[in-house]
Amino acid sequence: MKRFILLLSIYVFLMGGAAPAVAQDAERGATMEFALGVSSFALTLPYGLVKLTYALGGSLTGGLAWVLTGGRNEIARAIIQPAVRGDYVIVPEHLTNDRALVFVGRDPSREPPDSY
Repeated sequence: MKRFILLLSIYVFLMGGAAPAVAQDAERGATMEFALGVSSFALTLPYGLVKLTYALGGSLTGGLAWVLTGGRNEIARAIIQPAVRGDYVIVPEHLTNDRALVFVGRDPSREPPDSY
């Protein structure tokens, strides 16, 4: 139990819990950058697996819908595009709320041209 509390304390300190103003500063310290990088990598593993599973399921469902509707592309596209578009990797900007994490993708024709 002591080890858990120690590790949790270190994690909270590295993530900026001890100094909340650090996340708002324009320049973050090397420790904060390292913690954000490690956290984004660790969170990408399960998130990426779920996103890939969702994209594969959407692709298969869209393909089946295309077959069952006699080749209607708009039906298949409406299913496939939201599934395969979006973010597959969590980056540090997602953790600091500088960039939104998009799981279900948007239709590219409805996005503003400056969006990513």
